Amino acid sequence: MYSYCLSVAYLWFEFLLLAFSPFFNKKSSRLFLCYGVLVVYNTIIFLVLFKEQGMTPQWDPEKPIYLQLYQQVVTRILDGNIKEGEALPSVRKVAAEYRLNPITISKAYQMLQDEEVVEKQRGKGLFVMPGAQVLMLDRERESFLSHQWPEVLKQITRLKLSPAELLTSSVEH
Repeated sequence: MYSYCLSVAYLWFEFLLLAFSPFFNKKSSRLFLCYGVLVVYNTIIFLVLFKEQGMTPQWDPEKPIYLQLYQQVVTRILDGNIKEGEALPSVRKVAAEYRLNPITISKAYQMLQDEEVVEKQRGKGLFVMPGAQVLMLDRERESFLSHQWPEVLKQITRLKLSPAELLTSSVEH
């Protein structure tokens, strides 16, 4: 992924260099070279931050993006990556990072507000409410037990797996 993005940044720089080279003198071509270096540098920094924050650049085509974004925020709250009292990234910042329409991010954030996971502080942004992690943990457990666990249990029964086999395989992995 890094090499792909660097290639794109380099090709973009080459295109600009070729397109505007007739208009350059020695001084402006040096400035343009510095600009190209900054483009490549910013691409690298963006990719490093993108990876560090655990953000997923690919979306499941079967599920609306705002629901996937909502689930990512919930997961980050449950994992402790976003703590109670911390601000969520701004709609503009997330829209730029994911290259999405800001309305999509607003829709996901509105769901979090409706569920009282985050609260809007006028002029400051959205903040994770106290008790949100416990609330989300209870909701996720309930959802798992009512929706996903029955399917998992059917599969276990279908494959005739014993509890010992399940425990052994989970320890090995």
